[in-house]
Amino acid sequence: MIFSAEPVGRAAGGILAHGIKHGRLILKKGRILDADDVAGLAAQGFASVVVARLEPEDVGEDDAAAAIATALADDGIDAAAASTGRANLHASAHGILVIHSAAIDRANGIDEAITLATLPDAQVVVPGQMVATVKIIPFAVPRRALERCLECLRAARPVLAVTPFTPHEAALIQTRLPGFKDSVLEKTVRVTEARLRALGSTLGSTAVVAHDESSVASAVIRQRRDGLHPILIAGASAIVDRRDVIPAAIVAAGGEIVHFGMPVDPGNLLLVGQLDGTAIIGLPGCARSPQPNGFDMVLQRLLAG
Repeated sequence: MIFSAEPVGRAAGGILAHGIKHGRLILKKGRILDADDVAGLAAQGFASVVVARLEPEDVGEDDAAAAIATALADDGIDAAAASTGRANLHASAHGILVIHSAAIDRANGIDEAITLATLPDAQVVVPGQMVATVKIIPFAVPRRALERCLECLRAARPVLAVTPFTPHEAALIQTRLPGFKDSVLEKTVRVTEARLRALGSTLGSTAVVAHDESSVASAVIRQRRDGLHPILIAGASAIVDRRDVIPAAIVAAGGEIVHFGMPVDPGNLLLVGQLDGTAIIGLPGCARSPQPNGFDMVLQRLLAG
């Protein structure tokens, strides 16, 4: 790309590098100057103007941005038309944004003219929400750099996608110890219903049982038989070991423990199990609060498959 100050008389066809507002003359940056523009500049006393001109191996900013946005868009993503070297991408579904971060990094490292910016990976998004933007910094990109970027993105597809939430009917089992307040149990139901509803699912059944292995195992078997998924278990006492009451009950019901503990705070004491394909989550104590915590991260991914 050629970028220089040119005499106004020879500026037609050039891309205006800087916006001009002088009296009634208003020309926006990026405008391709025509004969009328040149005449207007001359009439206002401009002797020269800074313009950019594309060379044979250059691709204009809008064409380049549109091509990259198209290569990025996948399931649950819509690419908007490019303008002023920018093309935005929006979610078309309610779900989890899934990003191939390494591919984005590689694409951003190809040429300083090309930039891709996204929301964080695994963020919950809603239809119409902007999730990424492509911006071409100068007025054009070398064709070879654009081709390398497109090759990088196409080889890694999907680079940007939304995995939608699917409706689930969940179960909530709460355990009780002497002195445990009814108000805590009731609040947990309300908070859990709201969490599920926000992700397009419902709470199909609730149960309160004694905090012992046999009672919890029986409740898990009943909820599994009724086809509820996932099964959420909020213990009166936090899970502290794989052999504690709740994990032991899952195993007694015929299930297995997939993982216990998680490097998130709050939410360390979360347990994931399963019984014949039904997910079972032993909730950390913070799941009784509506504030975001580690349980949300797991629940969101689970309901998005």
